[in-house]
Amino acid sequence: MNNYTFILILNRPVDEATSDLLFEAGLDDAAVTGFDGCAALEVDREAPSLLDAIASAVREAESVNGVEVVRVEGEELVSQADIAERTGRSRQAVNHWVKRDGGSRGFPIPAYGASTRSPLWRWADVQAWLNPDGPADDRDRIIALANATLLARHNLHDDDERRLVGDLLAAS
Repeated sequence: MNNYTFILILNRPVDEATSDLLFEAGLDDAAVTGFDGCAALEVDREAPSLLDAIASAVREAESVNGVEVVRVEGEELVSQADIAERTGRSRQAVNHWVKRDGGSRGFPIPAYGASTRSPLWRWADVQAWLNPDGPADDRDRIIALANATLLARHNLHDDDERRLVGDLLAAS
């Protein structure tokens, strides 16, 4: 088994009573936190796969009345300083990439805080920009799959839609 860290973004704030219920539901490996202005659970879970870890954490969180997982965030958000450290470049070089190559020339746009003094980028996007022919990051694919599923589930309005979405998934 491997250890996986990710963040579950929740639909509502978590008070002390709800925090206790989440712990009792099995999320003893999670800390209540905030993320991008939303209530969140930072989960550090041992599981056979990242998808298993996310699915079990979502099931446990949503077993608590009124709690819904809105989306999953990975741990891959990085600042300019983080990018410099991970690439072995200076902060000035990274700032140059952001200013010169940002947006139209390819350097990824920030995932969060684009209008702030401390924007954050997805590390996988930066890696892809640095090495476009390198291997794809499976972690991002799994998190995207989990988020697409959460979004689809949120948008289902009746049993016919559930059946049709199930048929689409079974067709693959």
